[in-house]
Amino acid sequence: AMEKPISLRNPFLFYEGHLPSFVFNRALQALNVESFNPDYDYMFQRGIDPDVDDPSKCHDHPEIPPQWPERSRVVEYRNRVREVLRDGDRMLQLDKMGMADMSIEHDLMHIETLLYMVLQLDKSFKRWSRGEVDAAKSLLQGISREDCPDYIRIPEGTAKLGRSRETKKQQWGWDNEFGELEVHVNAFDAAALPVTVGEYVEFMRAGGYQRESLWEEADWRWRVRESVSHPKCLVPMNDSKEEWEYLTIHCTMSIEEAKDLPIYVSLGEARAYAAWKGKRLPTEAEWHRMAFAKPGDAEETNYPWGNEKPVAGVHGNYGFKYWIAVGVGRFPAGKSAYGILDLFGNGWELTDTPFEPFPGFAVDPDYPGYSSDFFEGKHYVLKGGSWATDTQLIRKTFRNWYQRNYPYVFSKFRLVSS
Repeated sequence: AMEKPISLRNPFLFYEGHLPSFVFNRALQALNVESFNPDYDYMFQRGIDPDVDDPSKCHDHPEIPPQWPERSRVVEYRNRVREVLRDGDRMLQLDKMGMADMSIEHDLMHIETLLYMVLQLDKSFKRWSRGEVDAAKSLLQGISREDCPDYIRIPEGTAKLGRSRETKKQQWGWDNEFGELEVHVNAFDAAALPVTVGEYVEFMRAGGYQRESLWEEADWRWRVRESVSHPKCLVPMNDSKEEWEYLTIHCTMSIEEAKDLPIYVSLGEARAYAAWKGKRLPTEAEWHRMAFAKPGDAEETNYPWGNEKPVAGVHGNYGFKYWIAVGVGRFPAGKSAYGILDLFGNGWELTDTPFEPFPGFAVDPDYPGYSSDFFEGKHYVLKGGSWATDTQLIRKTFRNWYQRNYPYVFSKFRLVSS
């Protein structure tokens, strides 16, 4: 519980207290419930996302305790919160206020945080036997490149970002989803598939991490300062740092086994690869066009495949269907009207758009700092979802965001060119 595989996050134990504390703090305000442990309500109320470039800078959060409490105490707190909230019709009342949806989606997002933290644990924590790895092998193979064009032209048109506040009655949403923005998008070419482990390793072997000319200035400073020589989903096999293994939450795999899987990188690393290829990353509006636009300027769809509700394992690899990344292009039923594959699932998609509010944005009074603390130009929008993203979060308007040099996320990318 006290393991802390990522220095920019709290230890695992924090999250065991944070999930119950999050919903309980809202119940304290909304239902006049009485606190039974104000210290824990405070200590666990909010996590941390310090500045990658200067970790002494961080948004508003509770003071980190000199010593975290024992796990048994935190479990006791969690169980007591559950008892209090199950009393009478309290959950029903929270549901009517939209706080049940908020708490559920908040917990679902943190499950993914915990899983990308698990990925960074030492190999000794990884439990899969060789037999289990072999059983998963059929999932690791991607689509044959002969069956799929490299790039697809997306004609010019409008991307309708965001949503109106009235739609919250039909489907709950986070504050940054609301407000509407129409963006004119020029024609561009988009990769049908995200970049794979095999493709990215070619960039590494070509000295991509040593060539300053490929990196944007701030990304290069981060690379040098942190001695970054490979993505966090790869681990060097020996001291030479010339050969790597691919990390999963269950085991490590050879690059040969993992070559068709999407590579998970930070935005800075993705930009360097794109520069090496003479391409770039899409903007949020371009991503929206490739996902939801239809030929002939017909009405946008709710999902790349149409308006049918998402089904994990049919339209994409999300919803904990496989608990592992799978080969790219395996879900033809999930492709967009223009033929772009893997837009939802198998990894969040990095965009080159800073995380900013849409016109008409208003903070959610039940969680005022959720988005507004991060409109500072260092966080960028991610779209889609990963294998560790619950199906409830698979929606057109959901926006994720991370700092450009935060390297731990299950985040893939695809290339575009004007």
